[in-house]
Amino acid sequence: MISRQWKCILKEEAHDQYIAFLNGVVFKSAGKLPGFVHADILKRKTSKGLEFLVITLWEDLDAIKAFAGEDIEKAMVPEEAQLMMVSFDKTVQHYEVIL
Repeated sequence: MISRQWKCILKEEAHDQYIAFLNGVVFKSAGKLPGFVHADILKRKTSKGLEFLVITLWEDLDAIKAFAGEDIEKAMVPEEAQLMMVSFDKTVQHYEVIL
């Protein structure tokens, strides 16, 4: 299993809209792909806005490539989502799940 992790700082007023976007667009699309297992959204308040940590769980790197394309390290952040953010990571981290 591979954990795919990415962070952004969200404008506080975009909280509900961004969660709806993740559930209605990103996770809905990912959920149709073989190898997608689960998604979590974690948040915390910072001085810059709401920090969101988006974690998806995949069976393997090939499943991630089907979702993200060949460059799996590059963050996929549509313009619609960027408008809700103060800043976002341009890259994604992947971790092999041990437990």
